[in-house]
Amino acid sequence: MGYSQQEVFDTMDELYRTWNIDSNTRFIGKLAINQDGYFCINDVRIPGVDTGLYYPNNMDQFQRAGKKVESIRIEHKERLNVESGRFKEGAVLEFNLVPRLGRSNYSSKDFVFLNADHLKILTEEQVQQLNNKVIGIEKANEILREINEKIENRKSEAEYWDKKQNDYERLKEDVEELKGEKENLKSEVEKKKREVDALRKIGFLPSDEMTEIKNNNDLDSSYLQVNSKNQWKAELSRIEGYLSKNHAIYSRNLVKVFTALLQTQDMIVLAGRSGSGKTSFCRLYGDAVGAEVTIVPVKPNWMSTEDLLGYFNSASQTYVPTAFYDAIKNAASHPEKLHLIVLDEMNIAKPEYYFADFLSCMENRGSREITLSISGKKGGEDSVEDSSLLKSELTAVSKVIASFIEEREEFSLYNLLDDKFYRELLLENLTHCGQDSRLLEKIISIAKESATVQANKRYDLSITDNIRFIGTINVDETTHFFSPKVLDRVHVLKVDAPRLVNKNGVLKLEAEDICTGTGEKKNISALSFGQRQQYEELDLSNPLLKNLHSLQDVSRNLGIDLSFRVMRQALTYQAAMQSLDVNFDGNEVVDTIIRTKLMPRMVFDAASNMSGGGKGSKTEAMKQFVRILENIDVSEDCKQEAKALLQQAENGDNQVNYWAL
Repeated sequence: MGYSQQEVFDTMDELYRTWNIDSNTRFIGKLAINQDGYFCINDVRIPGVDTGLYYPNNMDQFQRAGKKVESIRIEHKERLNVESGRFKEGAVLEFNLVPRLGRSNYSSKDFVFLNADHLKILTEEQVQQLNNKVIGIEKANEILREINEKIENRKSEAEYWDKKQNDYERLKEDVEELKGEKENLKSEVEKKKREVDALRKIGFLPSDEMTEIKNNNDLDSSYLQVNSKNQWKAELSRIEGYLSKNHAIYSRNLVKVFTALLQTQDMIVLAGRSGSGKTSFCRLYGDAVGAEVTIVPVKPNWMSTEDLLGYFNSASQTYVPTAFYDAIKNAASHPEKLHLIVLDEMNIAKPEYYFADFLSCMENRGSREITLSISGKKGGEDSVEDSSLLKSELTAVSKVIASFIEEREEFSLYNLLDDKFYRELLLENLTHCGQDSRLLEKIISIAKESATVQANKRYDLSITDNIRFIGTINVDETTHFFSPKVLDRVHVLKVDAPRLVNKNGVLKLEAEDICTGTGEKKNISALSFGQRQQYEELDLSNPLLKNLHSLQDVSRNLGIDLSFRVMRQALTYQAAMQSLDVNFDGNEVVDTIIRTKLMPRMVFDAASNMSGGGKGSKTEAMKQFVRILENIDVSEDCKQEAKALLQQAENGDNQVNYWAL
């Protein structure tokens, strides 16, 4: 079966479309003689196309479909010119391709052949030009690919920003919705304020007892949230610079350890000799992070919680608060701000007396708040009503009064009682009051009782997560040493002022790890310093616990109980240090725990027998303690302090006192 000329040309058009060329496309190849003695062109290609030419697979009506074009046959008329010497074998030819029908010598089936036409011999110079053209095409294609990639990238960016725009529009809608909610809340707050004002005007609430209503939407947004190690690294450097800028000489390690201990929510005690800068450190650190710092000087005669919190004056029926009490109430009103409450010279009186309730309540690690129920004056037998009934009556009456005020420009109690509607409304809401003549007496009685109840309510304190208790102690003969109960619940940090030394006639500071640089104030949110939570679980595989366990027996022999509480505190402190330090070293934690939890409790007679059942004196136990530290990777300062304690034990009086170092 044959094919028409049109079918052949249609087929050729299909080839052109497949190869992305047209009938004017010029091909190149090398002149050769095939096995049948016919002249042909091999190595057929298009300049710029390296893969060669293939019959398309969709031309399955032809047997050549899917095969590579290996050779192009030259027509008879061109052969004469070749034989006459016009062309030489191996010459590079340029030509067009034309289709031709024919039959194979081995088959009766029809084939489509490609024939060369318009032959042109190329010089070496022309071949080189074509090759250069190919290179140019390749470069152009590479540029085109880069342009296409940029176009795709721009498309992706455009899609990304379109998404952001959509997100922005949604956020705008959310903001508008929140604004509406805020206005509703403001209206509700204003309504509550009117109710409170109404109660104050008729004497239900003393004017100085009104609780401030704070809108959470008004919280200071200038406080920075610090979350990552790199952020803390930068902030610690800034804090150090701020201390240096204010001519305060403190060690960089003190800043880091103090910050980590703040995150544990345990109490911190700064110990040192008078003038070492303990209180100043608290003030400057607080300034550097935007914290509220309250300094509470402890008095020698403090014996109870009332000395710390204040008392209820029964004569004036008012509560007399202290700076300590006001600081705790202020912290609850500003949850975004860190509050440092500093008990200055806290060991000038015995903390076991005046701070006992706080030490006990701080053991409650499970809640975010610690509630203290301090005993005080309560309503006695003369009370008009119990507090629960009184509360319900106050609520009901306040709503009636607020509603009355909204309708009247001027308010008085007698105008209220003269209004029949509101008088009856009051009677409905007052319990056990069935006679109209007793209405005024009833209201006055409730007012008096409310003042007493409100005063007594102020004895109940909530210590919020943004509060940290700091203590400072002077180590001298005028102070009381801490009991084991206190030391077990606090971390004791030594603050030593660096000494001047003379090196080759030049005065220098003995310490090397000193804060340097400059830094500005910055408000850091209280949340950045952690929230109150349970102590870390005891992971027995933790290297920290293994190191502490190596000290457990010798500590017991010295009369020091290395309790589970201390170990949990150590793990919590380790987690805090890991969150701060990019280059965290676990040995630093062991070092700190030894110097803040163990050594401060080393006050004993070294000549006495070991406390833990060991044989020998506590001097021998101290020698063992020093040997263990030599095998633990702790700081040289820690080892030197242990050796100094051993030297005390071996002196004539055998009295070991860490606080005397």
